[in-house]
Amino acid sequence: MIKKVLITGDVHSKIEQRLQYIKDTMPEYLPEETAVIILGDFGANYYLSKHDWKIKHHAAKFGYTIYALRGNHEQRASLVKNMELVY
Repeated sequence: MIKKVLITGDVHSKIEQRLQYIKDTMPEYLPEETAVIILGDFGANYYLSKHDWKIKHHAAKFGYTIYALRGNHEQRASLVKNMELVY
């Protein structure tokens, strides 16, 4: 159950470093209870290749629920395989 929300700006493919920083400096934000919202330029839907998959895979290992808004350095969601549109 999500109890806490953290909001961050552009991470430009450096989500692993950002999540590690959260884990190291904010232990009260438990991954299973925390959503991280990235306000654009996540960097994991840029190349539409294995590079993007690796970024998502490494981020998922941290256990946080991640929401990302599309930035100007991302492909449109309609071009991303297995992308889920949520209303």
